Amino acid sequence: MRVLLVNHFYQQAKALLEQLSFDLKDTSIVVVNDGEQAINHMTRTHFDIVILPLVLPDLDILTLVDMTQSKLAGGTAFIAVTENVSDSLINKCLTRGIDEIVSAEQLNKTLLYKVYARTVSRLGLYQALNMQSQDIKHVTRTDKLTGLKNRDFFLTSLKALLQRAHREQVKASLILIDVDNFKSCNDYYGHYVGDLYLQKAAKELLKVCRDDDLVCYFGGDEFAILANDLDTGTALFNFANRLQKVFSSPIECLGHKLELGASIGVAMFPDSAADDKELLKAAEIAMYKAKQAGKNKFYFYSKLLHEQLEEQLEVENSLLDGIKNNEFRLFYQPQLAVNPTRVVGAEALIRWYHPTLGLLSPDRFIPFAETSGKIIQLGQWVIQQACSQLVLWRRNNVVSEEFRVSINISAVQLADETFTDRFFDCLRQFSLPPNVIELEIVESVLIHDMELVRNTIAELVDAGVGFAVDDFGTGYSSLAYLRDLPVTTLKVDRSFVIGLPSDVKGCNLLKALISMASSLEMNVVVEGVETLEQASLCEKYKAQVLQGYYFSKPIGDLTDFESFCRSLQKSEL
Repeated sequence: MRVLLVNHFYQQAKALLEQLSFDLKDTSIVVVNDGEQAINHMTRTHFDIVILPLVLPDLDILTLVDMTQSKLAGGTAFIAVTENVSDSLINKCLTRGIDEIVSAEQLNKTLLYKVYARTVSRLGLYQALNMQSQDIKHVTRTDKLTGLKNRDFFLTSLKALLQRAHREQVKASLILIDVDNFKSCNDYYGHYVGDLYLQKAAKELLKVCRDDDLVCYFGGDEFAILANDLDTGTALFNFANRLQKVFSSPIECLGHKLELGASIGVAMFPDSAADDKELLKAAEIAMYKAKQAGKNKFYFYSKLLHEQLEEQLEVENSLLDGIKNNEFRLFYQPQLAVNPTRVVGAEALIRWYHPTLGLLSPDRFIPFAETSGKIIQLGQWVIQQACSQLVLWRRNNVVSEEFRVSINISAVQLADETFTDRFFDCLRQFSLPPNVIELEIVESVLIHDMELVRNTIAELVDAGVGFAVDDFGTGYSSLAYLRDLPVTTLKVDRSFVIGLPSDVKGCNLLKALISMASSLEMNVVVEGVETLEQASLCEKYKAQVLQGYYFSKPIGDLTDFESFCRSLQKSEL
């Protein structure tokens, strides 16, 4: 037992402790004169019991207890000795951490043994609670599945780690990882295999990372890493490349070799952001860009990426308001038949007069409309407007009965189970026959989602609706879909027309494409016709319909479109 006696004037206490030392051979006694000396000893050495007067020569006893108690962790008992003990004083002292308040006469061996036993018991309880607390902290900070630190711990630690990086003037890099195709893996192989993949990927990440890197599992299919002191762009690039290889390399799970890939976003402190929240946002922007760029890539945050995302968010959030506020317009580009020359159709092309971003072409908003699902409402608006306009043109004899409007649609629309019903409802609303509408879909999308849209296309074509493959020849895939799908029209991409007629190989290729489509009993529309020579060449190769700037740009003014149609009713190419 170690005892500290403060203010050695209490001769009775000294005598008692000297007597006690004969009973307990390992008892040691230290005597100091005042509170300051007591604090110095207690901060360096553990004492089981401290005996002191209520009034010290240099400071108040309660001040001494307050200054030392947090460091003592419940393992030291305080006995205050006084001649004047009042109930109010006892209550005040006991609530502040003093164990016993006695007179000098009450200070005896029995009291010391009792206080010592209580102290030992309390210290054991504290240590047990402390161990339990450490276990609880480990559980609350650690993800059960992967054994990595969890999202809550990571976010709590991020601010402090960045402050240290700032203090030590080193760079810190936040890397967010989103496992590609993880949902498909779960759906196909089951969640047990998916969980096993995450566990093995976590172990591989730890092998790649350094000991002082903070590696975390965010949940779902996301990991996060905070790497310190990668002081060059090359070092960070190589590190991100090694991380990506973890997911692009095969990981075996119950006999399945999974190569899922990952989209990775990297943001640097302080280059990309000034604090933890900004850094997290920057890394998310870069990760989103990597996923948007085709997955299994990594991107570094930049101001340009930030601006692009801000515009994208503005576009996505204002799409439905744009429909409601009549901000969208349809432009129509005429399609002309040859022998005899006449306007037989027009492609409806959407434009957006955005209130803050100005005039937007489709490539600025259609991809975001598709990913957000808002293409359903926007596409329905296009069909409604095109049908409404076609009725007016037919009623005013601007176009002939054979005139057909081509409308671009996406695989998202075709995959919507309500699409055909709403499409045919629209035709009935305007009393239009199905054969005056032709739906267009880009070749690459059609090939990728063939199984998804096959039945819908067949239902539409069987009802008399035309179905065209846009940008034909750019898909770099098998042409078997021309046999398997009921396609009625091929639109030859403008890239096959550029450079004609001086490019001999290009001429032969265009001729072969037109001939192949004709032999399959499909209509042919050649896009991108910009000169008289190109128009004449297409006519020579027996293309049925031509479209391009040689005839007209897309026309937004309906009066101008009507004038164009009337002027060409009897003209020659």
